[in-house]
Amino acid sequence: MQAQLRRLARRVLTSLHIIDETYNRAKPVDVLLNQGLLGADRPEWMKIDSATVEAQRITRHYAGSLPIPALVAASLRSGSLAMRDPLSFRLSGGRFDYAELCAIVRAYGSPTSREGARLLLDSMTFSNLEYFQKVLAGKNGTVIDKDLAEYLLLYLSENPRVDTLIESEQILFVSKLIAAGLVESARKIVAGWNSPTVAQRQVRTDVISPFHQTATSNAAGENEPLLNDDEALWLVAFNSVYSRYGLEPVTLADSDVPPFDRIRAVASSTVETGPLVTVIMSCFRPGPELWAGVDSTLAQSWRNLELIVIDDGSGPEYDALLDEIEASDDRVRVLRPTENRGTYACRNEAIDAARGEYITMQDSDDWMHPRRIELHVRHILANPQLVANVSSCFRVSEELFFSQEHGFKLKLCEPSLFFHKERALATAGYFDPVRKAADGEYRRRLELATGTPVERLINIPALTLQRTLSTSLSTSDFGEMWMHESRLAYRSAYTQWHREAARNTADLRIARDATERAFPAPSRISGIPVDPTPIDTLLLGDAVIRMKPGAVDVSAIVARAKALAAEGKVVGFCQVWTAIDVVDHSLRLVPELQKLINDGTVKHVLLDEKRTVGMVVVPDAVTLQYPPSLPVALTVGAVEVSRTGSGPFSRSAVVAASDALFGVAPTWV
Repeated sequence: MQAQLRRLARRVLTSLHIIDETYNRAKPVDVLLNQGLLGADRPEWMKIDSATVEAQRITRHYAGSLPIPALVAASLRSGSLAMRDPLSFRLSGGRFDYAELCAIVRAYGSPTSREGARLLLDSMTFSNLEYFQKVLAGKNGTVIDKDLAEYLLLYLSENPRVDTLIESEQILFVSKLIAAGLVESARKIVAGWNSPTVAQRQVRTDVISPFHQTATSNAAGENEPLLNDDEALWLVAFNSVYSRYGLEPVTLADSDVPPFDRIRAVASSTVETGPLVTVIMSCFRPGPELWAGVDSTLAQSWRNLELIVIDDGSGPEYDALLDEIEASDDRVRVLRPTENRGTYACRNEAIDAARGEYITMQDSDDWMHPRRIELHVRHILANPQLVANVSSCFRVSEELFFSQEHGFKLKLCEPSLFFHKERALATAGYFDPVRKAADGEYRRRLELATGTPVERLINIPALTLQRTLSTSLSTSDFGEMWMHESRLAYRSAYTQWHREAARNTADLRIARDATERAFPAPSRISGIPVDPTPIDTLLLGDAVIRMKPGAVDVSAIVARAKALAAEGKVVGFCQVWTAIDVVDHSLRLVPELQKLINDGTVKHVLLDEKRTVGMVVVPDAVTLQYPPSLPVALTVGAVEVSRTGSGPFSRSAVVAASDALFGVAPTWV
């Protein structure tokens, strides 16, 4: 009851403009209630205890520590529900914490309380509410109330102030409306775009798509009619990404399979002579979607190619489909190793089997334009100093919507890497035979090993359409402003190895059957079970490089790690995100620490790995101020936390975090 009255008093003060809407001019509530208004006559229930005052002070500090986009990114990257308090405080102009803002959004979802909630939401800027919706809908491993994200999206669709957003944010917002079935709201916004950009034209294409699922109600609980049921009209819009570059348009075959599998395109001319190109396509337990990759490869205008389909140990029940694929064209070979080893081990085997002078890859369920191979070959023959090139892609849904969580940007298509076989093997060797994430590593290694760039084909559209499925290996590791920590650990480790090897002119080749790794890779990436050796001391901290020089100080972690390792202890490090500064685009750990990880002095430990840890050491108490709200698989014996921190922190919050993460009360040192 007292808490409700304090909140009511806060609303009154806000309405009287005693609390300013701008967060950094807001007067602390405890000052107004305990010392203002009623003075010495204030009742006991209006007093705020010191712990609450301290919590508010800390909230205000971190609310103002970063620009709003960076604070949103910090909240999503960290997976911390607690970090949403300073974020909500910032977004609401200092009026609401996370629970209160969620309560308002939830109220908007109820017809009986919608108007009252609307008044409170109307007082916030459209862009800040859009940021909050982004956080509610974020996929970062935390448990999110998806209903709240839908309610807030409904409010935003009914109160569009989208002109206050920059173009990229407008596009992402409209894509959310389309995905939620709010197509009419999306249409009204799109209709106001004059001289639309390429990305805006893609959004417009999705708005008039005949493939909207009208059987499913939108976020308002209503069915919306199709704006267009004419595939021909939609195809004109869809093909604008090709026609403006003079490339052949796509058509849709008359079939009841998903639209993606109906894509067809025929080259108006072909190239019959030239170097042989091998296209490598790995698959595991393939279905009919395999034909999308096979057919689009065999339809290439560059006719002198071979397609190697290598099955990753799917089993005999898939032989019939693979037999059909192999019999479809004389240029197709199917390799059938019996052991499941992952995409990159399969590619390595196929590289050795390849007869082509040049090699490229194609994901088995993706589609490539019939000019893709020809354009790669023409570019590399015109630039003989190059060893490799790469092209671009759009990621689309099975219904051919550009609107999906990865956005609209023309993206570098990693599997499209096209390279000279002999020169690549002589300088960079083979793919790292991990389970995922090795495309980018090999491309960067090729550049360093050959001393030439892997040039991206420019002034041409996306030559590949990548099918986006929620069940794919990569999709589960990414969300908006978030990626799984295993990806960061892998990227940081190989970047350190690349740089040191290039600096020392060391051999960057990875052998096909290498028994020892050149750099560490987490179990989630390598597929190798987690090392069962117990970790004596696990150091917790934020060691990711920031834009501001010196923003990250890992000296205490590095010194402690070296000292413990010298004593023969098994030392680990675990990355925990904090809101200290804007993250550098490189997304890697500071070199001093990563070097210790790469040379084996320190093990990079992830919270979701099953390991036994003797003691967790937190050199900076701020690390646990806003802890990750993610599943922790570590078994921890003790936790030691420094009494000092790089910023303000609450001892009670740190104690609660230690208990929530590790089930252990911390010892303060």
